[in-house]
Amino acid sequence: MHISAAELDLRAARRPPLQARRWCMTVLESWNIPTTTCDDAILATSELVSNAILHAPPVQHMRLVLTQSHVVLEVVDSSLEQPHAKPPDFAAESGRGLFLIERIAERWGSDAVLDRFTQRPTGKVVWCLLRLSDLG
Repeated sequence: MHISAAELDLRAARRPPLQARRWCMTVLESWNIPTTTCDDAILATSELVSNAILHAPPVQHMRLVLTQSHVVLEVVDSSLEQPHAKPPDFAAESGRGLFLIERIAERWGSDAVLDRFTQRPTGKVVWCLLRLSDLG
């Protein structure tokens, strides 16, 4: 059961990671989410949207869901390929996104997005579950 939800269309965004981070912060502040959880959510937003742009363009939209104990972040793209976390190369400029998500999220995963009429896969949603922090 969710308490609140919000969705951002990113299909026409010129700089999707920046737009998604700003939107995420605005939504979470309006929900009075603790600062520690907001910080984690902004990092997760940046990583999930950037991964979608890099590996599965175009990114479609992002959704935030607030439950009594968690914030759920979802990023939808049009790729059918499921993401896999790999051991990070700390010397590389990139490649640590899902490693970071694993560190800050209680859980993460991905699910196929199905066409509502044909039930054929049209993409995927990558999501992560962040526990609401008691810290401000």
